[in-house]
This record gives sequence, structure tokens and C-alpha cells, in this order.
Amino acid sequence: MCVGVEAPWGKGKSSFLNLVEHGLFALAKKKTDVVVVKFDAWQYDSAEQAWAGLAKAVINDIETSLGWLGKWRLRARYAWKFRRRRLLAGTSAGLVGLVIGIGLFLASGGEELPGVDLKEPAARLFAGVTGISVTALVLIGSGLRLSRPVADRLSDYFARPNYGERLGFQHEVIRDLTWCHSWLVRRRKDCRVIVMVDDLDRCTDEKTVELLQAINLVLAGSGLYVLLCLDGDVVRRAVYRHYAGQEEELPVKFQLPDDFAEDYLRKIVQFSVHLPGSSTQERIRYLDELLQPASVEVAPSTAGVAPADGDVAVQLSQLLQPTEVKETLVKDTADDIVALKAYQHVLEDNPRELKRMVNVHRFVKIALLRDDEQQPPRTQRLLVQWLMFCTVKPELVPQALAAVDLAMIPSPNTDVLAGLPGMSDWVARLRENLPQDIITPVDLAPGTALRQAAELAVHLP
Repeated sequence: MCVGVEAPWGKGKSSFLNLVEHGLFALAKKKTDVVVVKFDAWQYDSAEQAWAGLAKAVINDIETSLGWLGKWRLRARYAWKFRRRRLLAGTSAGLVGLVIGIGLFLASGGEELPGVDLKEPAARLFAGVTGISVTALVLIGSGLRLSRPVADRLSDYFARPNYGERLGFQHEVIRDLTWCHSWLVRRRKDCRVIVMVDDLDRCTDEKTVELLQAINLVLAGSGLYVLLCLDGDVVRRAVYRHYAGQEEELPVKFQLPDDFAEDYLRKIVQFSVHLPGSSTQERIRYLDELLQPASVEVAPSTAGVAPADGDVAVQLSQLLQPTEVKETLVKDTADDIVALKAYQHVLEDNPRELKRMVNVHRFVKIALLRDDEQQPPRTQRLLVQWLMFCTVKPELVPQALAAVDLAMIPSPNTDVLAGLPGMSDWVARLRENLPQDIITPVDLAPGTALRQAAELAVHLP
């Protein structure tokens, strides 16, 4: 079974997989009843055969779950089942060689050989031990090679130039996966193998389609469960572009219908779980987790001084060039927290965007730090509002600053953001919770905290 986990980038698909993994182990009667295989598709985007990496990851994790002894029992059984003829031939040849070597040694009657005095007991002992050891190593090496599952030999195999052989080899990989999984389940009847594929929507169109085919062909017939994380729209576009590019010269009636990508994905993914959006209360709770007191050391460390638990120590002495050695703490103030919660709704409903906003705000505060004095409460709140604007509407920041510099705003008490073309509704939404805090031309004058913040948060010419 393949279950899709659909959500845009940054909406928590990877975190959802971690929750599922935690839940699986919590529900399992024994920890050994769950084998979780995590496969990051993006890491294989440049690989020649991404499906091979997927197969190898699954077999390796199944082997690892069996423990050292179980792993070698599986490999020995595998060699006997699928490579018995070669194993017997190699073993027979090795034993024949060993017998011949011992026979020649005994038949020599202790006579001297060139460079070796076999009349001495120590020499005969050394010759016998060496011959037996070399033969044993050859036999063991042959056995180990034959016991390696197909997926463990992929890097060697793909040096072959014949693509037709590679297609046949894929069937061997499917056979190996199925057999290894059956071996595991026969020993642990309640065991489930769950393959978690993440970051598929970050791959190129070709790799996206290749991995979807691998899930359908290689994994689907192996009795595994697959959780496939994807941005559905991104993957559907990739599928459509991949196949549509192959039909440019076809008549219109043979070209792909608009719903082709949807039908294609439905053949692979049995059903999809769409991660829900978050409510305002949930985003506030997330901000509460992020907004812990953060300290920053802006001078070289001094003996006996260390940041408190959860604080972040950063050396900024080279950037700020302080006139004296001192330690200054920059924390999320009450006004910072109030403003971040009041304005968070203008950001995309995305935990990653909230976290990014908190980090940008902290970085700007650190970089603007010049002394122990904090900015006035109003300035602290305006800084958060201004950084929200810089994050969501970066293309309008130069326009707002130009209006201030060219004295295009009639009054020093005028709302700069509301005066931008087409921005009145967005600004009204921004200030729903703190309507009294407006950004005026005075707040954006050269040298002010907000002006310097724009230079840090937005790439300005």
C-alpha cells in the first residue's frame, strides 16, 4: 500500500513522518515489530539510478533490523537458495584445490623444494598452515560475494553498458526485496516494514517520475507499506511535463488530457492524507515555543561567563567593533512577543515561515545592537511590523523608502505603508490587532532602526 502525504513545502510533512514513526513504535507490541526505512529522494536527484538507491536502502534496513547473527543467517540462506550452483561449484573447486595441495605436501616426503627446507618440522607446519589459510580465505570470500543480495551489488552492476541487462536486473531486485521481506515476516509475523519517502517534490521531473515508477514496480510487489510525502501540485506538474514533452509531434487526439497527471498518480498512491492548515491559536502556541529568551554575546568570551540554557552565544565583535569588552544580552521582549503574535496572520500558514520570521527578527536586533539600552516599546513593535512587511512584500520596500527620501509623503504623521499603491487592504489586515502602531516617514528616516533593518532584511541596491 502506498499512502500519499500531501502538503506544500514547509507545511510539516517531515514532522508528520516523525509523528507516524513515534506512533508506530508506541503501538507495536515489540520494538522489533516495526522497521522504518527513511529515504530522502532529493539526495538521489543526481544519481544515475535512483530506484536502485531506494531498493538498497530498504534491504539494508531489513538486514540491520535482524541483528548481526540474523543478517548472516539471511545471507547464507540467500546464497543457498539463489546461488546454490555457483556456491557449490566454488566450494568444490576450493576443496579440490585444498586436497591436492595437502596431497602434494604429504607426497613430497619431506624433500627439499626450491628456497624451502621442508625437512624442518617448522617449515612443513608453516607451509601447511599457509596453504590451508589461503584456501579458506578464498572459500570464505567466494561465499561472502555470493551471499550479497542484488541491491548490495548495484554500484558494481551499473558499470555494465547494456541497458537491456539493467532492466532484467530490476526484476532480480524485486525478487530480492520480496524474499528478504518474507524472511523477516516468517520470523516476526507481526512485523511491518514502512518506507517513508520524503522530498520527492524537490527532484527534477525525470527523477520524480523514475522514483514514482520505482515505488509502483519495485516496492508495490514486495509487501511493503509506503508513505510518500509530496507537494501534490508540484509532482503532478512534473509528471505532466515529463510525458507531455514526448508528444510534440503527435496529433491532437493522441495528446495527453488535462487530468493525465492526476490519473497517473492515482495508480500509484492508493489514497492521500492532506495535512490541514493551522488555526490562529495553533500558530500562537508555536510562537510561544519559539519565543524563548535568546541571549547573544557581542564581545570575546570571558572566563566564567557562559550563556544560560537555551541561549545562543554568537561572536559579533568583528562586526560591531565595540570600543570596550562587554557582554550584552538581547532577549525577546514583551513588546516583541505581543507584536509577533499580533501580526503573524499576514504570513503564509506555514510553520517554517513563522520560524524564519522569528530568526530574521532576532538577527536584525542583534545586528542593530549598539549599547545596553533597548529601543522604546513602540519602536520594538514597529520593528516587527516592518520586518513582516519586508518579508511578505520585499519588492515594495525600495518604493516605500524612496517615497520617504523624496519627501513624497505630505505629512510626518502619514502612514507610509497604507499610502503605497494597492496596499490599503493588506495594511488594514496587518494592523487589525494593533491599529495605533503606524509607520511614519520619521520612523523610516536614514539612520533609524527601521531603515537599518530594511538594509539587513532585504537586499537593497
